[in-house]
Amino acid sequence: MDKLLQQAVEPGQMITWLILAFLVGYFIYKEWPEFKRRVSGSEVKKVEDKSVTDRLTAIEADIKEIKEKLGQDYSRLNDMDRWKSDMEQIVTESLEEREILMQAMLGVLGGLQELGANGPTKEAKATVQRYINKQAHRRDA
Repeated sequence: MDKLLQQAVEPGQMITWLILAFLVGYFIYKEWPEFKRRVSGSEVKKVEDKSVTDRLTAIEADIKEIKEKLGQDYSRLNDMDRWKSDMEQIVTESLEEREILMQAMLGVLGGLQELGANGPTKEAKATVQRYINKQAHRRDA
């Protein structure tokens, strides 16, 4: 019978099985309290309630931070809109001023031509008239 037992289980296999049994026993010994606590319903519920409350608190803090950021962004956008409308008004006034200046320049060039300055004044007047004509057609397009 000893021969049969020695042939069935070699010493190396026996050591391996003993180490494996020891490790399983040690794991169960160390993890049993944690496993038991996880399985019990009251502990799980308390942990879940606490984690849900913590998550909700964190989400509320994030929402508050996002609202503050949005408020700042809306304020900046409103400032930009005011600045844009001011710039549009300045551009409109500038266009009117330039139109008046071009008309005045045509008048001055016409007066100089009446006085007899015919050389460069004719060319300048023609250039200004071409420019005004081009601009008038660009605005309509």
